[in-house]
Amino acid sequence: MTTKKLTITALMAALVTIVTMVIAIPIGLQGYLNFGDILIFSSALIFGPEVGFIAGGLGSALADLLSGYAAWIPITLLAKGLEGYIAGKMCYRTKSKKQYFLGICLSGFVMVFTYYIGGVILVFSSEGFKAALSSALSAVPFNILQVISGGIGGSMIAFLLKDRIEKVS
Repeated sequence: MTTKKLTITALMAALVTIVTMVIAIPIGLQGYLNFGDILIFSSALIFGPEVGFIAGGLGSALADLLSGYAAWIPITLLAKGLEGYIAGKMCYRTKSKKQYFLGICLSGFVMVFTYYIGGVILVFSSEGFKAALSSALSAVPFNILQVISGGIGGSMIAFLLKDRIEKVS
């Protein structure tokens, strides 16, 4: 990884952390609603899958650490990292609108599913399986909202900036 790409990756991870923490609306035991996904999608769509993975995973995990949700760090690292990676892998250089839309949807599905499974695991240890399934399910609409806002917002930012930012390979 070049110094330039490393610097951009670190900057995007920091921006994901900040945006995630600035607008953080608690949703019970299942974490918080935030708009960090806008920057995760922006990172992936403008700079590709590596930057999307690291900025999404590390940036969001740091936000969890700094916001008092340390139990969620491994789940967030995986969920948001995969979201950024998949979006970047499928959308970064594509000209196909269908593939672009599919990439946003698939990356969002993986994020929502990973958080659902993670929520079941975290809550199961204290409340039992049935309560864990129900509790984790309650966060799904909020995670879907994050994907929708992140996909739209990130796409808008990428559309406005992609041609103005020098490529970093």
